[in-house]
Amino acid sequence: MRVWNKTEHIKHIGPVTLNIGANEIDEKDWSRVEKHPIVKHLTSKGLIKAEEGNLENVADITPADKAIELVESTFSQEKLQKWLETETRKGVKAAIEKQIESLNPSQEDDE
Repeated sequence: MRVWNKTEHIKHIGPVTLNIGANEIDEKDWSRVEKHPIVKHLTSKGLIKAEEGNLENVADITPADKAIELVESTFSQEKLQKWLETETRKGVKAAIEKQIESLNPSQEDDE
């Protein structure tokens, strides 16, 4: 299950930790916390959103704007590189390349 944390802070609710951006949460764990008052409040404000699916393949996420949002909140270079190899949408591919670049500033920037 994908759970989006659109707040500016990591949230810890019972056995679930929601990093900023998209998270992949076990459905059993999510069902244990989705009725918690904090989660209900954040969900009603649109700051947390749960949806079916995983984060294995960014190409499965539509529309492209949502995939780009995921890319921009991902800091795993391994995951980004994997997505770059399989993604075909130009805009999403460009976002992945930009995110990888932001995580690997060139040596020239330091000079």
